[in-house]
Amino acid sequence: MIECLNLFRRVQPDVVNINTYIRLYKFLKVTQTVMKDSSLQPYLLGATNDGSMIKPVFYNHVIAERLEELIEGEKIFKIAGREKGVNYSNVK
Repeated sequence: MIECLNLFRRVQPDVVNINTYIRLYKFLKVTQTVMKDSSLQPYLLGATNDGSMIKPVFYNHVIAERLEELIEGEKIFKIAGREKGVNYSNVK
């Protein structure tokens, strides 16, 4: 994650939206990896008992406080979901 943040620091876009949650879908390799590793189970959120994964299941292994430390209050970084009403589109 640090490498990604440093890349954006060098490139200096206007805004970088950070979403730490990964939506898992049944047939993705990342889903299979997470579901097979019991040490990763505490990082799941959502309908984890639904084997079809039609209902959303998310994986997040990044603690919010650590993310705050990593972005060091830099204005270009916006953490998605922190503010009510945030979604995937930003309108200025």
